[in-house]
Amino acid sequence: MKTLTFETLKKMTADPDCIKVVNALFEAVAYTETVSDIIEPKEQEVVSFYQFKVAQKNLERWPEDDKIIDSPSRMYLSDDEDFEIYLKEMNKFHNEMGFKNKSPDNCPLLEAESLVRTVRIQVCNFLEPYIQIKYSDISGTLKGYKAYYDLIMKIFAQAVSEYQKVNPCTPKQITDF
Repeated sequence: MKTLTFETLKKMTADPDCIKVVNALFEAVAYTETVSDIIEPKEQEVVSFYQFKVAQKNLERWPEDDKIIDSPSRMYLSDDEDFEIYLKEMNKFHNEMGFKNKSPDNCPLLEAESLVRTVRIQVCNFLEPYIQIKYSDISGTLKGYKAYYDLIMKIFAQAVSEYQKVNPCTPKQITDF
């Protein structure tokens, strides 16, 4: 295994192709945060408005569970009819907000999060010749996975900032990954 040196890091952060690839990660993360800020309040609004109940089959399975679903992340506990109402309300909102999904029933936030995961894999694969770390080396633990990408984004922050001054991102570009 090749030793990572300061010179290798300098060369990597100066490589225009590396900067462009890591910039894609910055853009994907920013897009996901933007979509989250739009979608999550509406999800909570719908859940709060309808006061969906936990399906009887789930109450039997987890009797200590609250009877009212208070969070969108718990909608999987609802019955099929309530879940359909939730999906219909959210799909209506997605359309009103102009989201273009790969499938009409997809959630824009889940698609954005999937985009980030895909770009992260591409970043790791692209940088492997420089830093000798394969995706399989970091994907085994959440701690290692987060630490790797936090470090990569910190290492490239200045270079990406300079890149973005010359190559500003447009909303269309982000959704074209």
